[in-house]
Amino acid sequence: RAERATAAAAARGIEVAVAHVALGRNASPAALTEHLSGMLTLDASGSFANVGADDSLFGAIEAGKVAELSLQANLIRELEADPASPIITDSFLTWAEAYEGPKFDVLHVDFPYGMDYAGSNTRATGRAHIVPTYADSPDIMWELVEALLTWQDKLAYETAHMMFWFDMRFYQPLVDSFANSGWKLVQPHPLIWHKPYQGVASDTKRRPRHTYETALLLSRGDRKLCKLDQDVFVGRNDEKLHMNQKPQDMLRHFLRMLVDRNTTVLDPTCGSGSALAAALQLGAPRVLGVELDAENADVARHVVSRDGHYLEIENVNE
Repeated sequence: RAERATAAAAARGIEVAVAHVALGRNASPAALTEHLSGMLTLDASGSFANVGADDSLFGAIEAGKVAELSLQANLIRELEADPASPIITDSFLTWAEAYEGPKFDVLHVDFPYGMDYAGSNTRATGRAHIVPTYADSPDIMWELVEALLTWQDKLAYETAHMMFWFDMRFYQPLVDSFANSGWKLVQPHPLIWHKPYQGVASDTKRRPRHTYETALLLSRGDRKLCKLDQDVFVGRNDEKLHMNQKPQDMLRHFLRMLVDRNTTVLDPTCGSGSALAAALQLGAPRVLGVELDAENADVARHVVSRDGHYLEIENVNE
């Protein structure tokens, strides 16, 4: 119960100050849980109360302060009603058809770009041959897009935003497909992540090195941006837990325009969970990710828990 309460509180930006005073600001989730267990209990009203077994453990915090940090029963009931991880191991193609839950305010979509990475034998991409994953081909990309647009009415609110990563070869066909399904471009040019490194040269004799990735910014309605920011981010990705992982600094930069403490986020092919962790850090009260590869899904659960639920949430919107 204390572990669930800790996760619920931190996910909503409530500092678990009692345990932090005893253990320090960098206490692990396991340590927090161990010290909270037995120190806090639910009273008759459903709020946490200090049982005061060891006042020295709380340092300078008075017993009365604990009541001020009391977690109300509705937070616990919410978590107990839906205790599952926000990461689901499944194919988006089948999950979307069966989904019957609440809609989302923001879709972060990073489908395979159709660049045929799976046909590569390089160390970075060869893993696609041995794990269950989507083939990185145009056909699979369009199949995923079709599923997204087929089930959009039960996945996205009528005012939802979407950030959709894509290869520029498919710009016009994608824009046309989204427009035919009620999505409009927030601006005609894409968001750009520029990676300051040597880049990829598909033909060293005839083509320049490619050093950036692009995302469409789309809207179903007239929802305003949460915060204005630039449409270009410059930075590399130095910590990759997944073949196509994107850095959280970059994702936070773009998502802060779409996400605040009233925003729910869906990532239908979430990979390592970086976008969901970034959304949680921006204050999103609910995120959900779908990932086909079980190993990647486990990584995502770790990333979301580490970077979302158990860390203090920085209000970067201020």
